Amino acid sequence: EITIEDAIVNVDNSVATVSGSKVKFTINNINATSTGYGIINKGSNNKYQLNEGTITSKDITLYNESNNNNSYSVNGGTYTSTTTYVFYDNTSYSSSFVMNGGKLVGATNGVYAYYGSFTVNDGEITTTSTNNEHYALYCSTSAMCRLNSRAKIGSEQASGIYQYGGNTTINGATIYTNKNNGNAIRLVNNNLTINGETTISASGSNSYGIIA
Repeated sequence: EITIEDAIVNVDNSVATVSGSKVKFTINNINATSTGYGIINKGSNNKYQLNEGTITSKDITLYNESNNNNSYSVNGGTYTSTTTYVFYDNTSYSSSFVMNGGKLVGATNGVYAYYGSFTVNDGEITTTSTNNEHYALYCSTSAMCRLNSRAKIGSEQASGIYQYGGNTTINGATIYTNKNNGNAIRLVNNNLTINGETTISASGSNSYGIIA
């Protein structure tokens, strides 16, 4: 078990790399910068709980690189990549990501959900990209993406959600783009379900709320 209560970290390679299995990794407060990665997972059956603080990395900030049955719980804090994705799931196995607060900020696409479940109950996911072909959330392949009422997903200068192969359920979340020629939601295939008092906003010229 690894617990970080209050730390300032400045590194070149990664803030942390976990290769073992059944590791519980908890961050209660951190101020970290990395010219490489943030936290890299290489093991299986690991649990990550991020409660507060900031991690800013040049490369991927939260990288589920390999193996299966890993879980992430983000309850607060701000996590930022300055050049690429802020969270990237690279596994073809079951994994879970639950966001109950905080902010995830990417620089190209924001989040890449590949397999497993990706749930946002509260918090914001965005990207600083100025490219309308970049999205705050990329729900891909067999990912099950669920965006609940206090979730805010989108970008001022890029697009909102891109669904390719995954399945997305929106239960009252706010999905938006303010980019000219942007898309709040781009559906390529599989299932999109919208429930409740969902807000979909596309305020730029020639932009779309939903395009399929």
